[in-house]
Amino acid sequence: MTDEEAIEAAQRTQQSSLPKEFKESNGSMPDVVSGIKLDSLMNSSAGNLIMVVMRDPAFRQASAEIAQKFNKTTFMGYEFAWIVLIWVFRSWRLTKVNTLLTRLWTQAWVGMVFWVGALTLIPWILWGKSYQLALASVIRGLIHQF
Repeated sequence: MTDEEAIEAAQRTQQSSLPKEFKESNGSMPDVVSGIKLDSLMNSSAGNLIMVVMRDPAFRQASAEIAQKFNKTTFMGYEFAWIVLIWVFRSWRLTKVNTLLTRLWTQAWVGMVFWVGALTLIPWILWGKSYQLALASVIRGLIHQF
């Protein structure tokens, strides 16, 4: 079998394995998404969470505003500055402790401060009310799961 024959056979196999909606629609996105079976995802708790959050108009508006305001350079700069600040703070705190358990406790609470700042404080500073609304929608979606 030559290379051309192998390529043609692979293309025929690939075409036959595509959903019917994809072949008929020439690959337009809405038809492709409607042809994919998402039942298993939608029956999971993660799928339910995604559906609850995406149906919330406040989340959609807030995420659109965040997407408009997003500047990769600014975001990465703030995150880098936060990492350096926590790094210096952790070093300073670890010089004050003497026992292993105190060192572990210090590492744990400074680590929690880092994650809270990285996931909530910095986005809140950069995106303000939009981030607050998006986060509130996600929390409401999580509560709705229980």
